[in-house]
Amino acid sequence: MLTTIGILVVLTMFAGAHRRQAAEDDSGLDASRAGWQADMSGSGAAESYNNPLDPVPKAEWEVLTGCQLVANPTNAADHFRVQRDKPIVFQLYFVDAPELTDPPEDEVAEQSRYFGWSPKWTSEECADRLTALGQQAWQAVEKLLRERPFIVLTKFELRRESHHFYALVVYEDQNGRRRTVQEWLVEQGYATITDSALGWLPTQVASEQFVEQLQRLERIAQQERRGGWGMALTPP
Repeated sequence: MLTTIGILVVLTMFAGAHRRQAAEDDSGLDASRAGWQADMSGSGAAESYNNPLDPVPKAEWEVLTGCQLVANPTNAADHFRVQRDKPIVFQLYFVDAPELTDPPEDEVAEQSRYFGWSPKWTSEECADRLTALGQQAWQAVEKLLRERPFIVLTKFELRRESHHFYALVVYEDQNGRRRTVQEWLVEQGYATITDSALGWLPTQVASEQFVEQLQRLERIAQQERRGGWGMALTPP
């Protein structure tokens, strides 16, 4: 009987210690998340934004804070040079924005169809519209990233044809919410959605869920005729 009581006491003490350790682990994870959030704005007061980033960084992803935009003639809305320890050009996952000058013919045809532009327009007319859209998009992104703090999440996956590294770029809006530049570009009608099979992002969001979010924002841009969607209604 005494032996049984002794075993029960030991099990009770073990269970209590296990619960205390679990609570400490959870508090440590919360502190880690809070520290990452503080890096965005310099304080921990920013409102948490679950989609896309309430970050739980995965081992293969790196979180680059303290980033600054670098002026460069090759910058565009979906790829631009960023200074951290050294200048790096990052290419945005999930989106494709028009070039600022001389868009390739295949991109002209593809993006013109995507935005629903008239097939009666010549390739030159579509190219002119796309470069105008690309310039608008880059000016808007440049203004956004110079005015708002931002971070880069990357696996340093190389886009071989351009030697750019793919990334998610996250900024803090005026309400303290974190959003990706990808979302903002699609919402403004400045970019088309591409397929990036990344599996789980450095968050609790799968890439398929993120694409669905982009598609919801795209429908808003279509309904409100923003960016390239509005150009479909105006004659060349």
